[in-house]
Amino acid sequence: MADTDEIFSGCIGFFWPLNEAGEYLESDPQRGYIQLDGDGFLLVDTLDENPMATMGARVDATESPYALVCSTKSTSLLLLNISDAGGSMNMGGNRASVRKYRCRSAVFGVPIEDVQGVKINRIEAFFPGIREWSGVEVSEESYERKPDGRLESFSLKVASMPEETMQMSEGKSFMMAAYWSVDGPVDRRSIYCPVSLGCVSDVSDDIWKLLYPLIRVQDLINLAYDRFIVADGGRAVISQNDGSDPSRKLWDRWLMRVPKTARVSKSNNESPYFDLADLGGLEGLSRWFTLFEEHSRAVKPVVDRYRNGDTSAEVSLLEIAAAMEYWKASHARVPGAEWAKEKYPSLATAMLAGSPFFAWVGDAEKWADRFWAVYNLLKHEPKFQPDYGEIRMLANVGRRLLASELLVEVAQSADMREKYWSSHRIHNYGTAVREYVNNL
Repeated sequence: MADTDEIFSGCIGFFWPLNEAGEYLESDPQRGYIQLDGDGFLLVDTLDENPMATMGARVDATESPYALVCSTKSTSLLLLNISDAGGSMNMGGNRASVRKYRCRSAVFGVPIEDVQGVKINRIEAFFPGIREWSGVEVSEESYERKPDGRLESFSLKVASMPEETMQMSEGKSFMMAAYWSVDGPVDRRSIYCPVSLGCVSDVSDDIWKLLYPLIRVQDLINLAYDRFIVADGGRAVISQNDGSDPSRKLWDRWLMRVPKTARVSKSNNESPYFDLADLGGLEGLSRWFTLFEEHSRAVKPVVDRYRNGDTSAEVSLLEIAAAMEYWKASHARVPGAEWAKEKYPSLATAMLAGSPFFAWVGDAEKWADRFWAVYNLLKHEPKFQPDYGEIRMLANVGRRLLASELLVEVAQSADMREKYWSSHRIHNYGTAVREYVNNL
């Protein structure tokens, strides 16, 4: 961790810009400073020691580097996903000319004297605390007791297992495996055994194309735990010919940083609302990818809150109502989708959910009517005086209702509704909702 700590807290270093082919854009390094900012970007500020020579490059945006190679006191790294590049030019005076880069991803320990390339063959992200969701057993514990019941011995076994894979497209696959490592002295061992999720490409590719499916799976895990589940490290393979130890430490802003406004997990021991087996295993992930791509207007209002935090009560309800309206419209011409003929999208979605939702909410029709009435009042009645507590409850129930139906679509099984609505995690909340609906 010393290398990442140095980078994140801030340090000086040398920086070489690279193009997409992995070729150095400048023979001499830029001298500068790298640090992790409050928004989770790796910021690089370098001295522009020849501003006249780089003036034209600043005008032409195509000259922005595809990647940066960095060398510091304790490590070297490849910086990727550079979202912008700029700087300030000062001719004379008391201020230095500076180039600025903002990066989202980094691969540590690259050999700067022999950079194999800037494209990636494989990335993995480590997720502690999702064993129950994934079904991957990384460790096995056993105890022995004395006749009086006191513990006599304890043993822990960690073992690698064959990774499971699912083909995403030609030349690309998604993988899930057990990962473990042991660190520390003999009398103070530290055992780390998260679940490893990743993407593999037969041909070196842009890192974003491998990150994107992982981010979408993280969205699904967030939905399962109703919290943002952060990845705790990872590794990447820069190229298939990357020496004898091709796997190098990966850091990524999307996967491994908890957003400031995110809903975070209170405990690593929480049970999920559903697990991967409920969705059909890795094949369920394939259906989740398809659902996200084809119906993002229904999915994003459900999952974005885990990354971005909750919006205001009114905006939350408006977003979910619009998503329900879209979901209903997208099924209007689907054979057998009689539920989509209901007048209000909230009632249509409730009818689709059926008895598991009815039992949880109480009078589903009364809830749906109130949801849609408040939605229309927010849109069309300037003098409407909203009860923000009521609006927040309506939006939360609506989001859960739509989420359950999206999960049914992924699982291809109506059993998902019963699993979701019978979760002990929303039992008490359901009691409060039923009391509210009964008083309408």
